[in-house]
Amino acid sequence: MIVGLEKTVARRGEFHDDVTKLVFGFGDPLAVVDGRGRLLAEPLRENLNMLVPIKGTENSHRAAEVAIAIARVSHAPLTALYVSPGGRNRSRRYEEAIRKDIVKPAETYDLDLRTAVHANVAADEAILKELSRKEYNLFVIGAGRRLREKLFFWKNRSSRCCS
Repeated sequence: MIVGLEKTVARRGEFHDDVTKLVFGFGDPLAVVDGRGRLLAEPLRENLNMLVPIKGTENSHRAAEVAIAIARVSHAPLTALYVSPGGRNRSRRYEEAIRKDIVKPAETYDLDLRTAVHANVAADEAILKELSRKEYNLFVIGAGRRLREKLFFWKNRSSRCCS
């Protein structure tokens, strides 16, 4: 299921209640699309500039596939954001494999793909920082949650990370 509403994000890291209600009872996979800026005012005229967070999970892999498909048909630049978890013992090789997981299919379609890495910062902060840093107007994220649970786009005390 792909969800995109005018009010996708309610507060920092939390999806709007309308998104949660819409996806209630729907199992994975779920992709949430957040259109931004002039794209909302003139969707047929505005060129896309897309961001997709990647994490190495099935949800983020599926979101990357959706983002690649959109980028391919719209000839849009795509940035894959990887947030390196500070304090965890993940190897550089593992992190590089996650990035290559999206680079390989993008190269197959000759897409304009950039990668960004944020280290030692919470995923929600990194996503919001990257969204404010560049003029992204389409944000694609794979969302995972337990049924009947509030939908968030980062890992917190009560939900699974969806990126």
